[in-house]
Amino acid sequence: MTSFMTIYIYMKHYPWIAYGLSAMIAMAIITLSLTPLAKLPEAPGGDKLHHFIAYAALAFPTAVIKARHLIGVTFCYLALGAGIELIQPYVNRYGEWGDMVANTCGVLLGTLGGLAVFALLKSYGVSDRDN
Repeated sequence: MTSFMTIYIYMKHYPWIAYGLSAMIAMAIITLSLTPLAKLPEAPGGDKLHHFIAYAALAFPTAVIKARHLIGVTFCYLALGAGIELIQPYVNRYGEWGDMVANTCGVLLGTLGGLAVFALLKSYGVSDRDN
C-alpha cells in the first residue's frame, strides 16, 4: 500500500501526471477504435468487456486525484466514447449501441472506483491538496 500512496501523493501534487496518463489512454482508444480494418479481430472475453476496461482505465486516474473539474472531465470521456461510436461507420468500422453502453459503464465505474480509492487513501491520512 505504501508504494501506491507514494504514487498517489505525486499525482496529487503533480496532477499533470494523471491528466497525461488519461490523455495517453485516450489516444490509444482513439487510434485503436478509428483505425480502418478489413476484418475485426476476435477479442478474448468479448468486445464489450474490452470497451468497458479501456474506458474505466481512462477515467480512473483523474478520479483518483479528485480533479477539480471531475464532472466536466467525466462528461468529456462520455462524449469521446459516444463520438467514436458515431464516427466508426465512416472509417470502415462498426459503431454499436452496445459498445456505447459498455463505454459509459466503464467511465462511470472508473470514476467511482477512483473516487473510492481517493476516499480510502484520505481515510488512511494521506494528505491531499485542496481541489
